[in-house]
Amino acid sequence: MPARLKAFQAPLGFFDTVVAAPSQGAALKAWGSRQNLFRDGQAKPRWTRKG
Repeated sequence: MPARLKAFQAPLGFFDTVVAAPSQGAALKAWGSRQNLFRDGQAKPRWTRKG
């Protein structure tokens, strides 16, 4: 069964960037970040409503 994806958002540059990844670590890797943006409060999970 494939990993369930979650959405994560971070302001990188001028725009907010959203990625879908199975974990925060995978999101950081997708952004190419060497620091933990979640610990610093710069990135956060992006919750969506089911509809």
